[in-house]
Amino acid sequence: MNNFLSEPKIIRIKNKKSGVTYLYQNQHFWDSEKQQTRNIRRCIGKLDKDTQKPIYNHRYRIEQKMEQSIKEEQVACIQPIGKILLLEKVFIQSKLRLHLKRVFTEDEVAIIMDLIFYLTCEGNQLSNANHWLMHTYADKRPLSFEAIKDLLKTLNKSRQNQFFEDWAKPSNKTEHLLYDLASKSSYKGHNSYLYYGHNRDTEAFEQNNIVLVVDKDSTRPRNYTVLGGNMRDLPTLNILPFRMGLPSLEATTLVLNRTFYSRQRMQTLMQKGQKFLIRVPSQKKWLAKVIHQHKEKILQGKTFTTIGDTTLQAITVVEQGVGLIHIYYEASWREEQKRNLSNILFACKNELLENNLVDEHERLYNEYFEVKYSQKGYRRVLFRNDPQAVFEQSNAGYWAILTNSEEDPEQALHTYLTRNHLEAEWDNMKNEEDCKLLEVHDPYIFSGRAFLQFLSLVMSSYMDKVLKEHTAIGYKESLTIMDSYARVRFENLMHETYTKPTEQQIEIAKLFKVKLKDS
Repeated sequence: MNNFLSEPKIIRIKNKKSGVTYLYQNQHFWDSEKQQTRNIRRCIGKLDKDTQKPIYNHRYRIEQKMEQSIKEEQVACIQPIGKILLLEKVFIQSKLRLHLKRVFTEDEVAIIMDLIFYLTCEGNQLSNANHWLMHTYADKRPLSFEAIKDLLKTLNKSRQNQFFEDWAKPSNKTEHLLYDLASKSSYKGHNSYLYYGHNRDTEAFEQNNIVLVVDKDSTRPRNYTVLGGNMRDLPTLNILPFRMGLPSLEATTLVLNRTFYSRQRMQTLMQKGQKFLIRVPSQKKWLAKVIHQHKEKILQGKTFTTIGDTTLQAITVVEQGVGLIHIYYEASWREEQKRNLSNILFACKNELLENNLVDEHERLYNEYFEVKYSQKGYRRVLFRNDPQAVFEQSNAGYWAILTNSEEDPEQALHTYLTRNHLEAEWDNMKNEEDCKLLEVHDPYIFSGRAFLQFLSLVMSSYMDKVLKEHTAIGYKESLTIMDSYARVRFENLMHETYTKPTEQQIEIAKLFKVKLKDS
């Protein structure tokens, strides 16, 4: 096929129903396979009903301007500025700029701003920041790895403490949520912040825990600290008020990692009057009994939806000395587990036959299989009972949150899911590339890197709060929406133009008081 396009021509086609005459850009080519002329058309506008003058659409006008600039040997620079305009407003409205300027120089604040904008938009390794900045800003000076490393070193604990003196001023009137967040394991480099522990995937790799304090009502991140390994003991809790700048933990609800759970620890917290919320590990026998006793009630319990339109049902069980047990049932999750059962059991059977056992599958081995040996010593793996019948009796799809502070199961779930979201925000802190290029495994550099991540979290939390009060979208989606709003500049010309903002862009801009120009 020879697709040699002709020069574009503008043709008019009238819509008989509406009476509107549309303008199309038409090009033809000879199709050697079909031995006929073919046409390519696209709509570029319409005729005004009264004046019959052409009204070209925005895209075509921009293209014409760009083509004209090329004819005049001018170079157009298209800069996507929508999300940058939004982030600059958030940087001011969240009061980050005000507090940072009290501690850091103008040049340092400028670099900090660039890096936290990158982390908020991309959430990737910091060593990629320069590439993103060069693409996003038309006139940005390159930011080398050395410049980033030098900045991270200047963000030392002394200067961070100066920042938090004002930012994290304790207030007796404000209730707080204290989140125990496990960041991803580190696979490279030793760091005094990192110790061998078990991450949320139960792998024994180096990791750290981020303990984050958030204002309960405003969702404003107030302070954070980095702990080595896992927070699995009560003495660690006792030193947190001092490290976090809190008067005490009395007005604070602990939202704990489930690795912290033990019946004794929970009872101790109850006796102290300490408010807490924790997801109970599903394999606990006492929880299985409670779920079994209340299954019918759970299926008739309160129904609500969460992020992603997942539907759950829930009831609350009160047990003396234990607290409130919010039990949830997620039908879609149970169905997914049922579909995956045959594949998992097939793998388990092979593992038993080869005597190559996996710790994670121990419960499945005991529940579904029995191993016998023939007279010649051959291993035989048999099902104890019908797998589907065993599954129907299981508690798949059921899980629970234990708390002594959140009486409403929906609010308790929201607090728990927020913990998952916050935990994900710290997952980009340690990776091979940053260890190699920025030496983030160095304790002094790591401290600055964690501080930048906290500042980025302040930005995203502020955006989420404003957006969720008026819309159904989150900060990431808002940044994607704003990304297509661009400024077009022509070399050696004073003139510049802007893309036409969409309705969603206008709505977001109004929420954050961002001024958008139209072409």
